[in-house]
Amino acid sequence: MKNHGGILASLEGISGCGKTYLISKLQDEWRDTNATFIVELSDRKSERLDQKIIEALYQTNDRFFRGGSPRTETFLLLALKVFDYETTIIEALNKGEIVIEDRSIDTIAVYQSIMLCLGQPERMLDTANEIYALAAKWRYPPDITFLIEDEFDIAVDRAQTKVGRIFTDDELDILHNAAHVYSEYASQHADRIVRLDRRKMDKHQIVEKIKLDIMAMTQGK
Repeated sequence: MKNHGGILASLEGISGCGKTYLISKLQDEWRDTNATFIVELSDRKSERLDQKIIEALYQTNDRFFRGGSPRTETFLLLALKVFDYETTIIEALNKGEIVIEDRSIDTIAVYQSIMLCLGQPERMLDTANEIYALAAKWRYPPDITFLIEDEFDIAVDRAQTKVGRIFTDDELDILHNAAHVYSEYASQHADRIVRLDRRKMDKHQIVEKIKLDIMAMTQGK
């Protein structure tokens, strides 16, 4: 991948972990900084190609975009992240900016490994690594990834409040699997994934930790 002068970071975690709120605080604190924020696909609105891909995914009417074609859905989700890279990320990085993604290719790797390996939990971690490696061939991966963790039931309550409904047992099973795979995946990639546990740190400490880690990387450029 092309060298650049910026820093690309992502925030990851299961629904309700609080990453979107944390990103909003980072936006407030870096309002006067050369920083670009890439919003999560469910929060974006545009008339570009990404919106057409999102509309195709939402035709499933399923929270996890399950339409019976998990390989195709995986590639559509990866296409969105390649689109972000081609249209926004690489230009900002070449300008030396900080870029923050609200979920990047690690989330796709983790969640789609679950969709592709239902009934085969022993294959999920390897599959997540394969998806990440594929994505990294087509776009620049984050320089640093922050995994936001919290008590599972608390995160689920937040997520349910946000969407205004109770999750089905099937959806809860997927979130349980995601929390488990995220944990194993982060342990395996401790060199690039920073784990931030909301059971041990308050939101202000987490924001400061993210800022300090990113600024340390900019100084090392």
